[in-house]
Amino acid sequence: MEPGPTDPVQAEPTHFRRHWGVVTAAGLLGTIYYNCCLLGAPRTRFLVELGATPFDFGLISAFGALALVCQLFSGVWANRLRHRKPWWMGLCILHRLAFVGVLAAPGLFDTSRGRIGWIIGVLVVHNVLTHLADPLWFSWMSDFVPEQGFNQHWARRQRVIRLGAILAQIAVALWFGRYEASGQVIKGFVLLGIFGLVLGIVDIAMFAAVPEPEHDSDHDVDFRVALAEPIRDASFRAFLVFRAYWMFAIMVSAPFFVVYLIREVGLSARTVQLLMVVHGLGVVLFSGIWGRICDAHGYRPVLQFVVMFKFVVPLTYVLVPPVPHIAVPVLAGMFFFDGLLNAAGILALQGVTMRSTPRRNRAMYVASSNFVARGIAGGLAPLIAGALIEPLTGVMSCDFGVYHFTGFHVIFLISSVLRGSGLILVNRLKEPDSGTLADVLSQLSPIGFLGSRLPQR
Repeated sequence: MEPGPTDPVQAEPTHFRRHWGVVTAAGLLGTIYYNCCLLGAPRTRFLVELGATPFDFGLISAFGALALVCQLFSGVWANRLRHRKPWWMGLCILHRLAFVGVLAAPGLFDTSRGRIGWIIGVLVVHNVLTHLADPLWFSWMSDFVPEQGFNQHWARRQRVIRLGAILAQIAVALWFGRYEASGQVIKGFVLLGIFGLVLGIVDIAMFAAVPEPEHDSDHDVDFRVALAEPIRDASFRAFLVFRAYWMFAIMVSAPFFVVYLIREVGLSARTVQLLMVVHGLGVVLFSGIWGRICDAHGYRPVLQFVVMFKFVVPLTYVLVPPVPHIAVPVLAGMFFFDGLLNAAGILALQGVTMRSTPRRNRAMYVASSNFVARGIAGGLAPLIAGALIEPLTGVMSCDFGVYHFTGFHVIFLISSVLRGSGLILVNRLKEPDSGTLADVLSQLSPIGFLGSRLPQR
């Protein structure tokens, strides 16, 4: 993870702060779009209402991940473009509009399988457009954000977005809960989706006011050469192997948490959505300190910290009794802790791909990292797990007191073991001048957390 060459001159501080405020506000609207339409408990409840199975959820996650192959082509395309901004905006507006197909599914088909099949196809198109756009945005933003305080700028943005998203999640939970309680799940989600879609389009339109630094296009770049460079880079290759393994370990279980809580534990979409609010609080409260730690001590020790404790998340789903009045407070504590870990993981993984890579081919570094980790590893994991959950339930289902063990629990245990084993790979990462895990732990102690500003590397 060697530092890249010096980036070009970025926006003047005053201008940057103003434009970064626009980027942050737009990101908040985009996050609300994703929470309303794609990531929140209402979407899971909507799909369950339409008859989606665990295998369908695994298929949706797998196809979404495999669509990341588009980032490889977009990475080369970004190198050839002189102006990335208009292309990114056009692709994003198209992928927002594609979601209309999901909202229309209940009215287009009479059968459950017809609706789910259509939705899966629409989401494939949605994801293809998304992943064609992503490298253009990351390339643009990595040129735009100043090197000094890089992680703190992103941390402040993340904190504001998460805080706004928390308020939005509470509103969504309470509003959608009324429709769920009255048996109008489909109507409630369609209305929610329309609202989120409008905000999502406004999000993209706001970027019209954000300038794009001069970009040196290279029309002669060869796809094979650009693709091979990140793989031949020994320090980045170690990160690539770690990230691929880590994404597999995460995605074996992550797509099925909400499905499990709704189907097996019997929680309402409103309750699950409010648990996600607690997760957001963890992100908000710790994003600032993680940004300072990344700037002061580097990404490697932060990733070590995340990997050391992330196994707790799926293990909690195994150990907590499927009794709502017991499960909810335990899960709330776990969601908060997971938010703390995700605040660190997001900044560290993003920092490696956006700061510790060469500017000339940065879009391809981002694309190859995303494709190998999120596309291949992150695509295979839920596909395999989703196909195994119901067969495992048929073979290994058993009762022990209030516990009812199913295939979900087997998958969660496997994910917990895989996550813990990630320490072997994360310890092999190399980062010049990085701190140690002890440095990170000292900063998270009460004295370090409340102490003075951290030194810059």
